Amino acid sequence: MLCSSFDELQTKFGGFTPDSDLALAAMGFFENGGSQLWTVRTAHYTTCPIQSR
Repeated sequence: MLCSSFDELQTKFGGFTPDSDLALAAMGFFENGGSQLWTVRTAHYTTCPIQSR
């Protein structure tokens, strides 16, 4: 998802959390002149759900 500002990133993905570095990295990116940040949400599962067909 394309974000053009730190505020937009916070709206779409949330703000600072203790177990993620996304907000901190994005804030640094925009503070250092970055203008377009492509971001995706990923998830880690300890067990994979099995889909039945």
